[in-house]
Amino acid sequence: MALTAMGRHLTTAALVGALVGVPNGAFAQTIHEVVISNESDYDVYELFVSPSEEMDWGPNQLGNDILTAGDGYVFDMEAGQWDFRFIDDEQNACVVSGLSVSEASEFTLTNDLLETCVGAGTDSVGGPGDGGFPVVFERAAGFEVMAEGLENDGVFQMLTAEVSDTLVLPDGLQTVFTACGMPNAFYDPSTLRITMCYEFFDLFAEAVSTPEMDSAQIREAIIGSGVFFYLHELGHALRHVLDLPVTGREEDAVDDLAAITLVGDDEAEGWLLGAMMSFAGLARSVEEGNIQLPFWDEHSLDAQRMYTVACVLYGSDPERHAGFVGENGLPEQRAARCPAEFEQKSSAWGRLLEPHLR
Repeated sequence: MALTAMGRHLTTAALVGALVGVPNGAFAQTIHEVVISNESDYDVYELFVSPSEEMDWGPNQLGNDILTAGDGYVFDMEAGQWDFRFIDDEQNACVVSGLSVSEASEFTLTNDLLETCVGAGTDSVGGPGDGGFPVVFERAAGFEVMAEGLENDGVFQMLTAEVSDTLVLPDGLQTVFTACGMPNAFYDPSTLRITMCYEFFDLFAEAVSTPEMDSAQIREAIIGSGVFFYLHELGHALRHVLDLPVTGREEDAVDDLAAITLVGDDEAEGWLLGAMMSFAGLARSVEEGNIQLPFWDEHSLDAQRMYTVACVLYGSDPERHAGFVGENGLPEQRAARCPAEFEQKSSAWGRLLEPHLR
């Protein structure tokens, strides 16, 4: 690990910006200066770093120093993808994964980042096994406005906080919003990272938009689609880190988890409707020949996924969602089975996750 012991403190006023990122694989094996600016209310007593693919933390980079609130620290390290582990005076830990170091890089610690890392609250920065994981919104070229909007909205930080408060998870999980060059969302078990691609949100916008919708309705449908697909990828992450069994297609199982998670709350069910609109729009694109139908894909067809989500929503409360049944909705033959389907799926996921509840 090519890290030097030459650390020095700087005042916050001398530090600007956030981490400067470049695409994976674009790094030469050279040494660059890294600045950590602590703009949070927490003091950091220890700082460890590890190459993202190795999870080898090495020595405390601060040595005998303390990175106090409002202060900064500088050290040298090789270019590449790195994980950072910050520890406070009570040995609470926060892991931020997959940070790109290229040339002179600066990274800012904030209360939001550290508190999201462990879920919620201001009393602790988190500890080993607390299962907190941060949400990072990279300012990718061409997506700066989208990144700022998603971050300021706070929906995805709230979701990770609720998951952290509910389940005992290992350290190291992280969600990164970034540009991928294509619409996608995926979980990488080698880095414990959920990646949400900004291009996916552009696709949601195309899928859900109709002339009858105003901008606020379109925005809510886009956010709802993002929430559903984020929870879908979180399902993959939970299956991996908790070693959960899956007897059928994993893609269908995590769709079920995403839908089950969102029922029973007005706002969350609104997000679920947004996901259904995306599936419907994508299915229309297939019918119109704008998207090639991937019969070989591991996912169910978009139209099937839409009806499955609708079935979960209807089955969770048939009386409340009776309007889903009928013309242009759930066929009565399918709707009759939805309450039992919801109970089966909800019970199955409940039994799988019960041993991991806080």
